[in-house]
Amino acid sequence: MKFKCILCGFQNYSFFLTKGEDFEYGVKGKFNLIKCGRCGLVSLSPTPPIKELLTFYPSSYHSYNIPVSNLTKFLTYLNLEKEAKKFKELIGRNGKILDVGCADGRHFDILKRFGKWQFVGIDFNDEIVCKGQKAGREIYSTTLEKFNYPEQSFDLIIMDHLLEHVVNPVETLHCACRLLKKDGYILGAIPNINSLDRIFFGRYWGGYHFPRHLWHFTPETLSVVLLKTGFKLKKINYELHTGHWALSIQNFLQSKKITKSKIKQGRTFYFPIFLFFLIPLNFMQKLFHYTGIISFVARKNKREIY
Repeated sequence: MKFKCILCGFQNYSFFLTKGEDFEYGVKGKFNLIKCGRCGLVSLSPTPPIKELLTFYPSSYHSYNIPVSNLTKFLTYLNLEKEAKKFKELIGRNGKILDVGCADGRHFDILKRFGKWQFVGIDFNDEIVCKGQKAGREIYSTTLEKFNYPEQSFDLIIMDHLLEHVVNPVETLHCACRLLKKDGYILGAIPNINSLDRIFFGRYWGGYHFPRHLWHFTPETLSVVLLKTGFKLKKINYELHTGHWALSIQNFLQSKKITKSKIKQGRTFYFPIFLFFLIPLNFMQKLFHYTGIISFVARKNKREIY
């Protein structure tokens, strides 16, 4: 197989994991991950074409649906409140924000309680985008690479669990750079492949999310891809997020047929229970910078790189 790393151009790789499976939505097939022999970037191999990629996201996909349990709803609200605080710190209470991969944008309604921001969203799922448009939100059915919007329009771009899903994160970040105003910001989050839960659960790790996660970053490879595309990494946070622990346990139990619980929107009834009880363990991970999720703030360099 021909290989050329999108970050460093190196042409040698090793297999990181073979015969991975989709335990959540049942996409058929076995999936491999390869690791660049120089910079360490991990990627799905082969990368599926965009038309095939779209079929991996059913209408029941968890990000497209309102949280079911009260606990999940509460945690979602707390997370959005935390996000709004970050917006204020970066751009104040006013500004124009683009959310890439926004689903139907229902979270915009909550975020507007905390500031006077103007939200624009894009997502590639036509059905979900239509729901958001009917609710009066400015959302477009497209990808960032095809998004026809004036350059330097936005003060902030949200990439919350986006970079691991796109066909080419380098190209995606180049497009974001063009759309941001001078000294604009990206606020994002990604799975951390250098995490304790990944090491512990191996192929059952929830962060693999086969075959929807095409790329797997460490803080180091994240910094490299941002610098390559015209940004400077300003801050990394190791997040208190037990989702990958809970999902890893679910994947293991379901694959071994220890339980035969019905999966709804990619989750079982006991998923939110583990979300809560694993919080103390996640605190320990955070202390040592080994959490399964990292969030980041990056700022557009004054000297733009296209």
